[in-house]
Amino acid sequence: LYIFHQKVRSYLKINPYNRSILNEISEILFEVAHYRDNPVDIINIAISEITNRKYELPAYRTINEFVLTIRKKVNEKLCKELISKLSEDMINNLEALLELDTMYNRTLYNDLKQFPKSPTLNHIKEWLDHLEWLESLGNTESYLNHIPYQKLINFAEEAKVLDASEMKDINKPKRYTLILSLIYQAQIKTRDNLVEMFLKRMTTIHNSAKDRLEQVHLQNRSLNEELIDTFGNILQIYYE
Repeated sequence: LYIFHQKVRSYLKINPYNRSILNEISEILFEVAHYRDNPVDIINIAISEITNRKYELPAYRTINEFVLTIRKKVNEKLCKELISKLSEDMINNLEALLELDTMYNRTLYNDLKQFPKSPTLNHIKEWLDHLEWLESLGNTESYLNHIPYQKLINFAEEAKVLDASEMKDINKPKRYTLILSLIYQAQIKTRDNLVEMFLKRMTTIHNSAKDRLEQVHLQNRSLNEELIDTFGNILQIYYE
């Protein structure tokens, strides 16, 4: 079997796998992991880099574990960079979201994961109030501007499936990154829905004004026709 392996490698002009090839492509994968968060995407790039260098592929488990380790290190780096930007007041505000309100038996963190009723014109006041509350939590974008948008989406999705008690069990850098990503995505979605509602309202007003203008034109046309008929009768009487 080993002789056959050697002959196949010789024919294909490839090198047998060894751990050094993973170390060789690690810098590239670190760079990729800054912009792509899905492990499958990073694995595909790792496979491409290994084959381009004329090496045998290792077992899938080996690549998978290597990629997950790199991804974890990159995410930890981004989270630590974020926490270094946070003021003490902001940290206190984020922690307050996780505290249980004994009167309502819920946390404000739950409100981050929920939105008002369907985004229709009848509920626009509720959406405006929700946006005002979200905006009061601070300018999250200034803390997240070093994190690629795709990662922010994934962080926010991860935060949505966790409750307040589970969030408290996560280390602080990642905890604050997840919460801020969730706030940021909630702010964007709320603004987008309000803009959509505003556009619908403006369309309704425009269509109503258009219908009213058409009515005015019809009324004026009838009035003009009456005036022309009256003027014609006056001319006929005059010439008679």
